[in-house]
Formats: sequence, structure tokens, C-alpha cells
Amino acid sequence: MKQKKTRLKLYMLPLALLITHLLPAQLVLPKKLHGYVDMHTHPVSQWGFGEQLFFGENDGNPATALGSCGCYHNFVAPPFDGSCGSQNLYRNSIVDKIDKDNHISPVHSKVAGFPDFDQWPKHNSLLHQQMYVDWIKRAKEGGLRVMVALTVSSHCLADATETSGPNDDQRSMNKQIEKMKAFFGRHKDFMEIAYSAEQLRKIVLAGKLAIVLGIEMDNIGNFYNPAAPFFTSMINLPTQPNVRLEIDRIYAMGVRYIFPIHMTNNAFGGTALYNGGLNVANKYNTGKAFVPEVAPASSGITFKLTSAFSAMRQDFFAGLFMGVTGPVLPEKIMPDVAGNYPNYADPGLANGHRNSIGLSPLGEFALAYMMQKGMIIDIDHMSERGVKKALEIATTKNYPLNSGHNSFRTLGAYNENARTDEQVKTIYKLGGMMGLGHGDHSTNFVKEFRYGFALTNGQPLALGTDVNGFYALPGKPTAKERIEYKPGFTKSTMGTKTWDFNTDGMAHYGLLPDYIESCKKAGMTADEHNAFNDAANRFVLMWEKCEEKAAAMNNVKAEEEKTFTISSENQLCPLLIKGDREFGGHGPDVTCTVTLKVSADKAGVDAIIKMTAKETAGGDTEAGGTWTRRVYTAPGGTKVLKINSDLESKAHFVSGGAGSEFGSCNEGLVYDSGKGQIKITGDIIKSIIMVGDTGGPDVTANKNDCHCDTGIKKIVFNPVSVTIAPL
Repeated sequence: MKQKKTRLKLYMLPLALLITHLLPAQLVLPKKLHGYVDMHTHPVSQWGFGEQLFFGENDGNPATALGSCGCYHNFVAPPFDGSCGSQNLYRNSIVDKIDKDNHISPVHSKVAGFPDFDQWPKHNSLLHQQMYVDWIKRAKEGGLRVMVALTVSSHCLADATETSGPNDDQRSMNKQIEKMKAFFGRHKDFMEIAYSAEQLRKIVLAGKLAIVLGIEMDNIGNFYNPAAPFFTSMINLPTQPNVRLEIDRIYAMGVRYIFPIHMTNNAFGGTALYNGGLNVANKYNTGKAFVPEVAPASSGITFKLTSAFSAMRQDFFAGLFMGVTGPVLPEKIMPDVAGNYPNYADPGLANGHRNSIGLSPLGEFALAYMMQKGMIIDIDHMSERGVKKALEIATTKNYPLNSGHNSFRTLGAYNENARTDEQVKTIYKLGGMMGLGHGDHSTNFVKEFRYGFALTNGQPLALGTDVNGFYALPGKPTAKERIEYKPGFTKSTMGTKTWDFNTDGMAHYGLLPDYIESCKKAGMTADEHNAFNDAANRFVLMWEKCEEKAAAMNNVKAEEEKTFTISSENQLCPLLIKGDREFGGHGPDVTCTVTLKVSADKAGVDAIIKMTAKETAGGDTEAGGTWTRRVYTAPGGTKVLKINSDLESKAHFVSGGAGSEFGSCNEGLVYDSGKGQIKITGDIIKSIIMVGDTGGPDVTANKNDCHCDTGIKKIVFNPVSVTIAPL
């Protein structure tokens, strides 16, 4: 037996060496990632909901970032000196109602914050920052390795609370994305944004927290059809080109994780029904109330939509001041006006309600295009009909879908948003994954995790906390869930406050490791805990498959050259840098430089156009401007490796004097490269027309209008070649 075993080893060794030698380098298995994942967070909710409902910043001096919320949440207490701007009763009433609904009694005083934190943050204080940078870092130090950071808002709620805005979804989303990029960019010492699976691997293997930017909005692209038009920038009948442009735009902003549908019906389809109060927001956004259908007993859905609304203006205290504040929403959507909402028929004892609307044809197109971009798609909040269609499309394309903050219908979540066993099995078969809600207590989470662990045959599951998302975090643990602090695992502190999970629950995000420790106390086994920490690896494999399938959809199998032409520019207006706006016939000396560079995320090519105009004698007037354009976006699932064309091109001339305009507007001295008046170097610029001296005030004060002033009239570009490859 021993001799046989030795022969086998000797036989296998050269074969193994041969296989290793012949394997291409790219087939060597990457190092496995270790750590847990939160698939659902909202770090910058303070920039959603009209920017005056949710309070608290993510970094900076905690005395101000986490100070008094009075100016946001207060109406009846000082200051009355105008230092807070306009305060309104309606917002104060809603803030108090949210406190009461989440068992905060008495309601918070709206003056407490740093350094004592005696009233917030608490696990159930939904309107206060729970993701300060120190708290995110503590979560990372406790094993968090991937965090999905989502935008969120509600146009209806922002308008109802009379916030200053922006209230519409597109502008709110834009601002939140920029704020998140800036915030995470300030703290690269321990966390970085990942724009591809490859980057996520590198970030996690470097010992940092990988951030994935995403959006969870009711109306992507401001594709509204509301009860009453509330602004002009909405598109109430979007087309496929509108959808394609918007998805391209948000992808270029860095968004990689996306919810096609959120709390209300939208252009893409129907929302899951699980909260009757959302009917108001639905009618506000769409002009229509929910139209449910009977869900059969076999579906496991027992949620019932009713007409029983409780309006804020029926509150006695609110009623005292309603004559001052007035109705803040259109009367046709108010819940206390007879006839605004149907009297929904009871579906029967064993049945429930679900949305009768599934994915729209435009929603099917949007989903397919998101896949073509290689985006990470989350189907939570879709109606059951919508989920069914989404899974059918994904199965046809063998593309992963995800459910990032959910629970199991079998275990008691009896509405259509909760996952059925078959849905979960299909998600995992496709390579997707599930994030579980925290269940309020660790015992509940362990129960859900154990069920999912068995259902998926031991596959990793993530967490979906929904922190800062108007959803309470886990409360005070039960006796068997209590944890022990010790050297190396100490309590969270800030200012004069020390938080103890045993008495405070998960008051902020920094107590996430304490909650995970509580899960162990609640009976999470070693195998379950290992699977929980395998979630980072599951996430990156899921993302890699998304990118791989997108590359295949775009017919990119290996490195290849692509040629594109940059759209021409028609008017670019430099602004005053210094001087008196007048060149006085002394030039100006004008240079326009166009530089091409691969974007930081390798998702495209940016063009940086820079113009300077300088007085040559007699004064120091100088004008300048810089404009950046995304001129090429790589097909989904691919990246730009390099630019094969010139990286820089310059156009230069020195203007003559134009004389005096005597108050009239003329074009000044126009110079055209086609007439040999402008010298061009490099191959990016094909032709350019610019204006030099104009005879009057030469430098415009309007960045959008320089037809009488020094500037660029038109640039035409040559084709550009790049090399792309699958991600």
C-alpha cells in the first residue's frame, strides 16, 4: 500500500508541474477575499429628502457635524431670531410622529447631540446621522470589507415637510453621488470606492473597506408622471433613448449598483405593496393610487391594502397652525379627502394583495441595458410580477440578480417584497446573492441566516442594514444575546458618551461589530460565521460575472481597438482671471489645449479642454476656462487600456487689435484654422475657430454667452483610437 501511494505521488507531481506550466497566467485562481458585506446603506441621507429632514454630517468637527438638530427638526422652541431660516410646523409634526412611531417617548428635544449624545443617535432615531466616519471605521475594523453606499430620497416627503430642496429625484441623486465621492475620497486611508470587481479585489486585499456606489430612487432620470406637475425638468413619457442616456450618465458618475424600482410605481414597473401609507407617495409621483390584485393563498402573501389613512393635519396640534402653513401637498392626493383613494375590497381570509403591475416594456429594456453595462442589479422593491419577469430575463442571459436587504416569506414576512424559496434558489443559481435585514435582534438574524444557509446549500449571505434609511437598527439585546467587552474589543466612545451594546443596542454604525458578536451569542455556528465572512468573496465573484456577461453581450472577448469621434464643441466662454476685461488691442495671446486621458475607473475617456487668453502688453488682463467632457464610454464589462492616438493637441494664435465697438456688439476678430490663422499641433483638433480681441470689453461675465467676446466658437475633432479589453 505504501509503495502504491508513493508511485501515485511520483506520477502526479510532473503532471501537476506540467499543468501549472501550461496554464495561462490569467487562469491562476485569485486570492480569496475574507470579510462580511453590508449590501444596503445610505451614508449621505442628509442630502436627500430636500436636505432639511435628515440631520448630521459624515465627517468634520463633531461639534457641528453632530451638533444640535434644532434648525432642522424644531418649530416650537427657540431660536426665533431667524438664525435657522424658516421653521415650519408640518415638518416638526412629522418629525415627532416618526419618533413616536419608533417608540421614542418623549420625542427628542432637538437640541441634544455632541458631546453628550443623550438623545441621539439611538438605534431607533431615524432622522439623525448614524454613519459618521469614525463609526464606519470601527465597523471596518470589526470585519466589514464591502459596503454598498446608496442614494435615497422621497420627493413627496421632501415637499410635505417644506424643505428647501432640491426635492426631485434626479438632482437629489446627483448631489448625493458627488457628496459620497468627496466623503470617501477624504478617507482613503481605510476605505476606497471600487468602480470594478478588479478594483474591489485590490482594495479588500490591501486591508481596506471597498465602497460600491449605488442608487435607490423612486424615479430614475426624473421619469415622472405626477398628480400635478411640480417642475419642468421631468420626462413623463420617457423613451428608450431617454433611458439609455440616463443609465449611461449615472454609470459615468460612478454608479455600479442599481434598483430599477423603489417605493412607488415608476416608468419601469410596479412596486411591491407592503405599506399602505406609500399610496400617498405613489399618487404624488404617478397621479394614481395603487391598483392591487388578489394574491392567492399559495403565494404566502397575506398583506392587505386598506384605505385607513391618518393625515397629519387631523392632528389637534397641527390643526392649530394649519391656517398658517396651509396644505403643502395637492389636495387631490391628500389622504383625508374623501374619494382620493379607493375602498379596497378585502381579498379574503387566506389571501392578500399584491401589485397588479409588473415590469413595463420600458422596464424590460432598462433591465437589459443595465445588464449590458455590467451593473449590479437589485430586485428588492419590485412587485412579484416584476420579480418574476426580471428573473426570467436574467435566466435567459445567465446574468446575476441580487436581493440586498430582505427576508424570507416562509419565515413570516407575508408581503410580496419578501423572497420566496424559489426566488432565492434562482438568484443563487444565477450567481447573485442575498443580504438579510438585521431582524431587530441577533436571534432573528441568526434564524434567517440559518434558513438561507440551508436553502442555498451553504452559500454566503450578506447583511443589509438599511442604516440611515428610515429603518431602525437592532435594539437592546435579550439576556442570551448580551456580549462581553474585553481588551481588543472595547466599547465605542465619542465626546463624553460611551455606548454599550447591551444597554443601547446598535445606536450607530460603529456598533455593527458588537451586533455581529451578539449573533455568535445567539447561536451562530462556526460554519455559519465562516459563510457570513465569505460574503466579500461571493460579492466579487458575482460582480465579475456581471462584467463577464456584459462583455459578451457587447461582443468583446479580448483586447481590441475601437475608434470614435468626439462631438464638436460650438461655444466655450472663458471668464476673467485677472485684469479689467479689456485687452486694449494688445493681443491677446490665445492658446487652446485639448488633453485626452483614461478615466480613473477605466470606464471611458475624458477630454479636458483648456483655453487661456492673455494681454501681451500694457496691462495684465487674463481670461481662462477649463471644460471636461466624457467623450467615450467603454462598452459594459470592458475597460479602456490605453489611448492610441495623440494625448494632447494645441491651437495657438496672437490676435491683432479690433478697434472700438462704440457700445455695439460685434464678433470681434475671428480666427480660423481652416484659413491658416491658427497653428494646430497634435492630431486631436481637426479645426478650430476662436475670437481674439473684440474692441470693447473683451471678457464675458456670462459663462454661457460670449458671442461678442473672446472665446471658442467651434472645435471639430479627428477620430480617436483606443484599446479596450474585458474587465
